[in-house]
Amino acid sequence: MKKVMCVTAVIDVDLWNEATWRGTAVLSDGQSAPYLGLLFENREAAIKIFKQWNEDFGCRDMYEEIRISILQGDIQGEEHGYTVHITTNQENLLSKCKKLNLPIDETLFAIVSRYRRIETAKTNRNMETFRSEYERYLSYKIIPVYMSKEGLEPLFEYEIEKSEICFRQVGDITENDIDACCISGLGKKSN
Repeated sequence: MKKVMCVTAVIDVDLWNEATWRGTAVLSDGQSAPYLGLLFENREAAIKIFKQWNEDFGCRDMYEEIRISILQGDIQGEEHGYTVHITTNQENLLSKCKKLNLPIDETLFAIVSRYRRIETAKTNRNMETFRSEYERYLSYKIIPVYMSKEGLEPLFEYEIEKSEICFRQVGDITENDIDACCISGLGKKSN
């Protein structure tokens, strides 16, 4: 049986390497959907990422092609905090393949993702605030945020509205889970 290889990604590896993703920022005024800012060291590369996403998915990711998950809970060997995982929404990808009449059982997929552990103080409530506001408005916006020497510069003109986000507990993630790549040592047997 001949297999078809399909490489797909919401992550442009070279561009993300150039942009240097360092963390997240939560922006909320309590009056509208919150923002999840992705902090980058390189302003121009960050803008290119979001311009490409706006071209590919629009200013509203209607088909939720960008999958974002927030993994909460302690990870052995990691500082206290949470992990943000950004990847292709696999369910949406399969639906697209079916619409294009690609034989799913004859297609191999290679999907690229990025994740970052965000270290926080145990008293930090930013992600709780974000989740509460998200649940209140049932949407949120992602934006690039430039980390300059002078401070943080949110780039609101490149925002993308989303309605789905996965809040997960680390302990619920198993070896074959899409988010397993974010947890080092998961599934490895100790001697």
